[in-house]
Amino acid sequence: MAPVDEDLYSVEHYCVATFESTQHALRAEMLLNWLGCQFIVIPTPREITADCGLSIKMRCEEREAIQETLAAHRVKVQGIYEMARESKHSRAVRVLAEIRSKRVTLEKK
Repeated sequence: MAPVDEDLYSVEHYCVATFESTQHALRAEMLLNWLGCQFIVIPTPREITADCGLSIKMRCEEREAIQETLAAHRVKVQGIYEMARESKHSRAVRVLAEIRSKRVTLEKK
């Protein structure tokens, strides 16, 4: 498991992946840990309606790579949101409705 960049905890602009079930969220965590990706498992933000209470917080710059990784391994993602903290509240903008599975060759970092 790669150490998490401490700035990811306090960053004000980030992306969140939501899942259809806790099983998919935990599968995503296991896979992304194995590949050495930078992310944090967080409670799903209240600005987002999701079936699962767990989400993955990541830098928006890494969204596409993580999105492709999850799709290649058939982890069902409900949506990906771009989050921006504005004063005491956060604003969520949906950037991806659903990830479709596709074949991608992946290498461990």
